[in-house]
Order: sequence, then C-alpha cells, then structure tokens
Amino acid sequence: DYLSKGSGFERYLAMRFLGAIGGKEIIEPLRRVAVDDPSASFRSSALRWLSTTPWDLAAPIIRHAAENDVSEEVRKEAKEILGRH
Repeated sequence: DYLSKGSGFERYLAMRFLGAIGGKEIIEPLRRVAVDDPSASFRSSALRWLSTTPWDLAAPIIRHAAENDVSEEVRKEAKEILGRH
C-alpha cells in the first residue's frame, strides 16, 4: 500500500525496503510502480531496484520501459540499465 498510497517519502522508503529484501518476490510490486506510477522519478527508481532482482524476470519490464515509457528520462534510464546487463 505504501507504494501507491503513501506520501512521496513513504513510497521512496517502501522501494528501498523492497530493494533491501531483494529476490523475485519484489518484482511485481516494483513492476506496478515502474509501469503505472505517475511520477517519472519513481518509475526510474523502480527500474533501478528491479535491475537488482533476477534478471530473467526483470529484463522484460525494463525493456518495456525502454521502448514505451512516456518520459524520455525514464526511457534513457531503462536503456542504460539494459546496457549494463
């Protein structure tokens, strides 16, 4: 709930906590942020945290953002992540 309904700071902390937990269980909550969040900076952060999860599960989400995100900044971030893997 903090990822979608919290204040900006709460949402940021929720993503950091998920990143600290790691693993495939955090992919779906971060995917929702990466795809649906109205904030480009939160979408970019979600992509960065996704890049620390199992790559075979995260890569399709990051590729989708690289090709389809409305923000040039987010597309660039996604392409940079893809380039590092």
